[in-house]
Amino acid sequence: MKNTSKILSKSIKYKLANAKKNNPVNKKINASKTDKNIGDNKLSPKNANTTGNNGVSVITCTHMYCYMNNIINNFLRQNYKKKELIIILNNNSLNLKEWKLKVKAYKNIKIFKIDEKITVGSCMNFAVKKSKYNFIANFDHDDYYGQNYLNDFMKVVKNVDAGLFGKKTQFVFFEKSNTLAIRNPNSENKYVDFIDGPTVFFKKSIFKKVKYIDSDMADLQLSYDCTKANIKIYSINKENFCYIRKASKDMHTWKIEDENFLSLPFFVLGKTKNFIKHVDINQQTSHYL
Repeated sequence: MKNTSKILSKSIKYKLANAKKNNPVNKKINASKTDKNIGDNKLSPKNANTTGNNGVSVITCTHMYCYMNNIINNFLRQNYKKKELIIILNNNSLNLKEWKLKVKAYKNIKIFKIDEKITVGSCMNFAVKKSKYNFIANFDHDDYYGQNYLNDFMKVVKNVDAGLFGKKTQFVFFEKSNTLAIRNPNSENKYVDFIDGPTVFFKKSIFKKVKYIDSDMADLQLSYDCTKANIKIYSINKENFCYIRKASKDMHTWKIEDENFLSLPFFVLGKTKNFIKHVDINQQTSHYL
């Protein structure tokens, strides 16, 4: 009897290979030229961490205790060395001392607690104010960020004329059906008009013109405000990130059913119980909690 999981895995790899082959690169940004510039400017992953103020401040706002380990592990997993994590607890029932005790061994992780009446947008603005680096990366509490996620951005940001970056094309894993799909195919390595909140990455300097609005849906507005302020938006590659769609829609702010979600621009890859091996293409052993 054939191993069904192996067959599905090969099917997903085949579809991924074809999707990558057929992905049009934006004419304004020549991929090979960009890679060459990266080498010339010495911004490869190996030495990007030591070039000037190239640190990244990762910011996360959460109201759910159950995502504590996921938040911390997403950060610790990153190969990029010059980084910090700022966690904002936006739920009065969360115990600040307990969270701080959990990360006491890590000097580059800071945790603050803000009253739950304060919006997510205001919490994010507070986190940016507390950040010490020139680049800001928003990590959602319930998604997966692969080990080279920050490296992906730092390879690009110094060589592309934009202020806001993200992954408009992204992997999505549906827990209920074990389905792996690609959302917004063909939006890699090109200028776009919108970036979803979970992959928002920006130069802190854009905060002179735009900020998160005072709303719990502030991440959706940020792209529109950047466009109004003539700040260009650029979508990089899809790898090393996966949006996790929980089995219960009650775990999400957006209460859309999986079937309706999949009716949007999607390319379904197939069924798998291990999405990470398709998303995080350079896995290595790491220390997690």
